[in-house]
Amino acid sequence: MIKSGLKVAVLRVKHKWCPFSETSEKFPKISAYTFSQLKFPDEKNKFLCKIVGDEEEREKFIRAFKRHRIVKELELISSVKDTSVISVIVNYTKKRKSVKSIIEGMGCYHADMVTFKEGFEEWIVYNRDARAIENLIRKLTDEGCEVKLARTYPVDSWEDSIERIGLKEITNSLTPKQVQIFKVAYSMGYYDRIRKVSLEQVAKQVGMSKPAVWSHLHKVEEKIMKAYCPAKEIFNNPIIEICNYLIFPYYQKLEVERPSKYGGRIIFYSFKELKEEYEKGKLHPLDLKKAISENLIKILEPVRKYFDNKPEILNIIKEKKEESI
Repeated sequence: MIKSGLKVAVLRVKHKWCPFSETSEKFPKISAYTFSQLKFPDEKNKFLCKIVGDEEEREKFIRAFKRHRIVKELELISSVKDTSVISVIVNYTKKRKSVKSIIEGMGCYHADMVTFKEGFEEWIVYNRDARAIENLIRKLTDEGCEVKLARTYPVDSWEDSIERIGLKEITNSLTPKQVQIFKVAYSMGYYDRIRKVSLEQVAKQVGMSKPAVWSHLHKVEEKIMKAYCPAKEIFNNPIIEICNYLIFPYYQKLEVERPSKYGGRIIFYSFKELKEEYEKGKLHPLDLKKAISENLIKILEPVRKYFDNKPEILNIIKEKKEESI
């Protein structure tokens, strides 16, 4: 059994002096997030940010952001459909620290992508010691921030994670071989946001061919997608739990494509938004499952490309009787 011992905390921080917090509070219909950052020796930080929302609101947000007292430079990189990308330099100081520098100064790790909505920055923080996260919250508060602990959870064994995200009944329907391979792949980091191992490494670990491992994992993913997902029900709903504990912590958002007559494309930037829409019946279970399936497809895309380029291997698989699945 592989255990990491890491504790994960999702913190919502209203950061005093920060242009992201202060500007997003003025424009609650806008969602923003940073996806790249450079730090300079003089406390200046350069960010690449995505601003999502109505075009007119985005333009107002960007103008207000640019006028903020510690924003030194802002450049509009692109603007298409509902999204703008900006490059911005923010001049933090030793007295007015960035949340990033506070987190790192307290010995904690954090996810690279940070979401900003309605005045709050959402940070995913990691540490082996739960007390370190408690000390971090106190430090942020002492620095003048308003901090809300959204949720915490361990990053532990495959079994514990499956229990926590509500997939126990699904895994009970799998064969021992499927469970074995999925367990190894999960524990080795095959399904991490940034994949830690290749399909070849998983195959070597379980002593099977890559095509056979791919076939087993594909069947597991199909069963997950057929999971029980009652409309408007949040509790004991495994698909909702997958969103809460896997999709949002790793991807920061969930994009759902729907027919225009049912509301069209929608993007959720927090689990709270998704939960509220689902409970009201505004999001259909089939649309939600399809969106989760598309995330899995992205994870498996390199494998699919491999077999697209080597169709003869798939033909061999079809002709050859695989061991019982």
